[in-house]
Amino acid sequence: MNNGNSNDRLEQVNRLLEKVLGPGERLPEILTTSGFSLTQVEILFRDYLETYLDSIVAYIRETCSGSSDEPRRHDMMLRYYGLAESGKETLKSIGKNYNLSSERVRQLILLRFYTMREPSYQQSLRDHLKQTAHQILDEPIS
Repeated sequence: MNNGNSNDRLEQVNRLLEKVLGPGERLPEILTTSGFSLTQVEILFRDYLETYLDSIVAYIRETCSGSSDEPRRHDMMLRYYGLAESGKETLKSIGKNYNLSSERVRQLILLRFYTMREPSYQQSLRDHLKQTAHQILDEPIS
């Protein structure tokens, strides 16, 4: 069921996708340009939004790799965008947790985005968004 919390989470995911994929790259647009009809997108958002968002967040969490500092940057990014279990946090509260300044937290989040903006990661994220939507809607992947 689509409630206020789901809508907030959808907005947080969309903000993150725009940071990674570029301005205007939000779930409805990504799905329709991937061949989904508006009706399919409406059904996905109306009936399966929480499941779809859970899958997206899990994928983003699972794809943290690279340097030993990457998990920390990844955690900061998820917390700042409200996609961690703790919900949305300020740069200051995240910094307190890591004993860093707000500015340093902001810099580390930006570093995480640099790795997520690599074309190979962007394509794998787009593929995941499309494949998961097909699976949830129980339709063959084209």
